[in-house]
Amino acid sequence: MRDASKSGGAVRNGWAFVRVQRIALGVLVASVAATGAAGQTPACDASRWAGSPTISGNLTINAHASASGSDGSSLTLNETVSTGPVMSAPPGGTPYGWSGPMNANVSYTLVTTDSLGQTTTIDGAGDALSGLGTPGQMYLSIDPIGCTYTLAWDGFVNAQVTNSSGTTSQTVNFVGTSADAQPLPATGTTLSGTYSYTDSILGTVPIPVTITWTLSPGAPNLDLAVKITNYTTWVPSAGATEKDTGLTKTGQKNYLLVQAVLENPDGSTSLVAPDSVVFELVSGSSEPGVSMNWPKAGTNDPDLTFEAVQSLPGYVSLPAPTLSQNNTVATFSNIQSPPLLFVNVVPHDWGGWATLNVRATIGTQQITGHLDGDKTMTDILLPKRSSASAHIAAAWLSAMGISATADDAADAETTPSNSNDGDGLTLYEEYRGFAVQCPSPEAPAGPQCAGGVGHIYGNPNKKDLFVVVDPQLGSEVTPGILNFKAKTKLQVHYAGLTTDQINSSNVINFNHNEGAHLVDQHAVQMKLNGKPMGCTLNGPGTPMDVKEIRIPHLSTLVSAAQAIGRTPAQIAIYTQGYPQMASHELGHAVDISHHGSGDPGAVTWSSPDGTLVTENGNSVLVLTEHSDLLDAAALGIKPGQTKSVYVGKTGGQHSGDTKCMMRYGSSMAYIATADTSIRYYAQENFGFDLTNTSAGTNTNAARSPQPRYGDSASGWGDCQAQLCVSDKVHAPPREKDLTTSCP
Repeated sequence: MRDASKSGGAVRNGWAFVRVQRIALGVLVASVAATGAAGQTPACDASRWAGSPTISGNLTINAHASASGSDGSSLTLNETVSTGPVMSAPPGGTPYGWSGPMNANVSYTLVTTDSLGQTTTIDGAGDALSGLGTPGQMYLSIDPIGCTYTLAWDGFVNAQVTNSSGTTSQTVNFVGTSADAQPLPATGTTLSGTYSYTDSILGTVPIPVTITWTLSPGAPNLDLAVKITNYTTWVPSAGATEKDTGLTKTGQKNYLLVQAVLENPDGSTSLVAPDSVVFELVSGSSEPGVSMNWPKAGTNDPDLTFEAVQSLPGYVSLPAPTLSQNNTVATFSNIQSPPLLFVNVVPHDWGGWATLNVRATIGTQQITGHLDGDKTMTDILLPKRSSASAHIAAAWLSAMGISATADDAADAETTPSNSNDGDGLTLYEEYRGFAVQCPSPEAPAGPQCAGGVGHIYGNPNKKDLFVVVDPQLGSEVTPGILNFKAKTKLQVHYAGLTTDQINSSNVINFNHNEGAHLVDQHAVQMKLNGKPMGCTLNGPGTPMDVKEIRIPHLSTLVSAAQAIGRTPAQIAIYTQGYPQMASHELGHAVDISHHGSGDPGAVTWSSPDGTLVTENGNSVLVLTEHSDLLDAAALGIKPGQTKSVYVGKTGGQHSGDTKCMMRYGSSMAYIATADTSIRYYAQENFGFDLTNTSAGTNTNAARSPQPRYGDSASGWGDCQAQLCVSDKVHAPPREKDLTTSCP
């Protein structure tokens, strides 16, 4: 018999003995089949493993055999190989190949006895080796086209060979074999199974071999980027109800398109299909209504929700997520590669906000999504805003010229020569905005004119005042409102505003919950007065104090003037001054008083003889301002007839700056300061400005024969300084003759 330890093997009496080799045989490939995989259709989603940086686990090989010959020869083999491979994907290499150390513990014993009774023992132990003597490696490759996987490993070990000649050290090849590539599992990412087959030594001695393995991919080194179309410019909108989707100005649904993308470390898109991806809107608003004043019976539905994306250019079809009951959670599962993870954020409120969280699950790993380009922003603020505590879209603030970090509760608008800052509406409330009838001058016809309900923003740079005009007055009072708006520098909203957009207490910002709110701010109602005069009930005061403004038709005013004998010239003055009436009364609704009080007002002039004049029965002397005497005849008063005349006095309602809208303009005569029985006959005109001085101007300044009405009463007349819109400011009592009733 030849020494088996020195030959490539020995054949004796029909038995084949083990080969002992010193040469490098390279890699012994064994393709192994997963237990239970037979008969199943391979799952062709190989992307489950594509992003895995490592695959590790265990693999064991057990081989045991014994045999004896008729000539007394015998063979016994006991082989156990336990491995703990950790295979890594090469940088920049194929996404479907891994290799790494076997980390093996090999126990290999082969005992042979020949027919002469000579025994050879080969004891191998330690780590597996390559044919070059380096630590053994294991290899895994996945065929994404054929949907199969192949395992391979090095199959050598250092051994001690003992026979009659002594003991030598050699490298021996432990048992291994190969088979066809096997299908990937239908589900999951774990590659596991048991495979048994029969090997042989030189095709003579059968060796049963059992290979068992469990290999799992490590957590993929992936990033989850959340890409949002138009994120920096998007501002929410709403429809007529809280169930409607807000539209853009061009009539498109005002969706915010969100995509979750798994990315490799180099920024390229990963093909890995995660087990699930969840989009969630948290800390979201549920403000009642869709704006500050619509609808009156608002609910608390979520203001931002999700909706499946039906289609996108360039995509044949898109998977739809499962939505939660209130549509604030969208979950993708059964995801195919490449993952297409799109969802729409849907606005239902002009001031809606939420925080978007996105997370992907791969096996036991959870990857938290972040805003694309900003890995620190995992809590993605919708709309884009300065902080989680701020609820106003940064794009809106920018468009309005307001600091991106402005306080939601800010209320600091100013008007000239005035320290009563603010209008009672917070910055957030002005951003969320208000409903008006549509179409109207402030809300023209268009796609956002839904169900006859339009939307306007408040003006964060001006004080906002809301005026509900009686439809019976219509546009007749518009010139006066516009004059008031121009001269006060207020943003007056009146066109399209009706009682449908205020509550029973005239509050304009009644729909509030979590959004910043300072005070219930009131609108002012301007109603038709059947009497020939303007009146502000409970004015002057801020809008919460004022019950209503009453304004007559111009025709009512003219008819009354004609009835008391006013001349065509005087009626022309009243007609030209009619817009001042609306301006004047609106001034009372923002806490502006008259210039003074105490005018005698409407008195009755009469004459017993057509020459002498009496006033309410007392004799008076009526002069022109050039001190010419005017008798009854010159005044058009016949014996036995009367004439209604408005008489003013120094420091009364006609005093101060003659151009101011808060000064009366109806006086026809004033009292001489030198002799209170003398009346200077002079027709006044109406002012349309808003003064910042209490000093008398023009005919009220120093002149001959005297200033008509002089300076405003002490503490009155500086109208710009008095102006106060905000109901948060307690209106100071400025007038002794507060109007508690209107004729």
